[in-house]
Amino acid sequence: MITELKKIDPQIVGGRIVEVVEYNIRNYRLQTALEALSRCLLFCVECDSNNTNSKNIPSDTRAILQQWDIVKKDFEFSMAHNDFPTGSHEYAFSIALLSQKEIQRIRNVKMKRVVGEMFNAARVMLSVDSANTQGYIAEVDAGSIRKMFNLVDDMYTMWVGTGAEGELGLDAPAYEKLGELRPDVDSDFAKILEPSSAMPEPKLPDVADVEIQK
Repeated sequence: MITELKKIDPQIVGGRIVEVVEYNIRNYRLQTALEALSRCLLFCVECDSNNTNSKNIPSDTRAILQQWDIVKKDFEFSMAHNDFPTGSHEYAFSIALLSQKEIQRIRNVKMKRVVGEMFNAARVMLSVDSANTQGYIAEVDAGSIRKMFNLVDDMYTMWVGTGAEGELGLDAPAYEKLGELRPDVDSDFAKILEPSSAMPEPKLPDVADVEIQK
């Protein structure tokens, strides 16, 4: 008996569309570290661990920690070569970071926590006064950025551990047993507010009295 094999072309299924926001920054040194940080954010979204609700695969964890270490080394390299000549031609750079809405939609609680704090660090890097220079980072601004980096380190330690077997951070049974919620308890939307914008007052309906039937 002859079994005939029919060769077909593979059908490529496109991946997910990740929502990002493009930010402008003049400081080349900060932009370099932010580029490494942005890739770390995207890896957390695309890694295999994010197919689960509360598990982090050891190899994913080690890769994320390695990439995060690159972010910190890029920044410290900039500080070690701070106040170098920048030339008379000024440039403006851009960096794409996950939108807050995209962060809210992250399925895996461990990835969501570390991504949220990395994004907060990125916001500080974009907001410091030195971000408006071509390459100089003032020591006071560097102190604020390092403080955010330390916070991210603590978040990594708490939620994902070291990547060694048995050292993978917190267990989160409420995420595992409930599965994926749609919509999630924190929704999937966030607004960007100006510093002077007042938060809207919550509208809560009156709660009816409850009678206990004996």
